[in-house]
Amino acid sequence: GFLDVMGFIAVAAIPAGTGIAATADLLVPVVLGPQWLDAIPMVVVLSICGVLLALRSNSHYIYLALGRPRVPTVLGVLQGLLLLPTLAIGVLGWGAYGAALAYLCSEALFTPISYIVIFQALSVRTVDLVRLLVRPLIAMSAMYCVVRLLAAALDVQSTSGAALVLPVLCLCVLVGAAVYV
Repeated sequence: GFLDVMGFIAVAAIPAGTGIAATADLLVPVVLGPQWLDAIPMVVVLSICGVLLALRSNSHYIYLALGRPRVPTVLGVLQGLLLLPTLAIGVLGWGAYGAALAYLCSEALFTPISYIVIFQALSVRTVDLVRLLVRPLIAMSAMYCVVRLLAAALDVQSTSGAALVLPVLCLCVLVGAAVYV
């Protein structure tokens, strides 16, 4: 059941987060406005964080069902211990963008730890997860590359205004969805 849910989450979260990352330079001016252009790199980083977070989002329910409510608590404390130093370094070095990078680093470090613990609890093999994720990851890679190439070919600047950027954004989203599928 865990792998079935993971497969569904992967099929939805991987293209969503990757699509946001691939179109952030078009998405931000349309959705947030031109005053938020400096946030584009943070949106890219946080969308990748979102994918990692989504891929491990349902694990705490499993521990509750197994009668092991302390495991999510211990894992949460461990994640906090990973996040705090990276956050301090990131914020001091690069401000808000550093905070986003710190969150990505802690997620990238913590996600494998979380999977190791849950795999042991459920007797799931790593190869089962890899088998489950390989197609969405290949499709995601193709989608990202095609969308970035299309956006570059259409060469609409983020500062062009929402009226000019919106059609390009919509085209990129549609093409990205088609490539992913």
